[in-house]
Amino acid sequence: MATDLNFLPEKDVQSHEDKRQVRLLVLGTGVFTILALLLTGGLFVYATALAGERGALEVRQREDSAKLAQHQDLMADLFTLKQKIKGYETIEKKRFDFSEGFDFSLRLVPPGISLTQVGIEDSGKMTFVGESESEGAVAGFLRDLAAEERLDRPTLRSLQRGDEGDYQLAIDAIYDPAERK
Repeated sequence: MATDLNFLPEKDVQSHEDKRQVRLLVLGTGVFTILALLLTGGLFVYATALAGERGALEVRQREDSAKLAQHQDLMADLFTLKQKIKGYETIEKKRFDFSEGFDFSLRLVPPGISLTQVGIEDSGKMTFVGESESEGAVAGFLRDLAAEERLDRPTLRSLQRGDEGDYQLAIDAIYDPAERK
């Protein structure tokens, strides 16, 4: 036979076990409630953190969009400046320097040719007017002008024999300083 060491009457034992079960049930419910509250609080903190990150990402996206727009504006401005610089450089290359053109024309005059007038226009048209001892000297002068890279289309406008046996000449050419060496 089994010996029961419980000295309480059976009714009290049952009551005691019921109280114990109620205590365990209350304790379990309390623990479950605490866990549920902790889980809910954790989820709330996590959701708040996600909302904060989303807000930060939206702010960052707006800042990046603003920076991108600013970058695009700067690139457009840079392109415009480069175009202006290119235009200025083109104008500078085509700008006629009268002293350079005059110096250049004097170096081209061969022996046997004496220039009485050198005309230089803003467009780069040069006119050489002078005298020559012979037609051969004029032909040589035209060859020298044609060989020069900075001159284009040298044309003999007139060649007339003078009273003293010399030749009066007029030559036109286009000077392009952009072709300078």
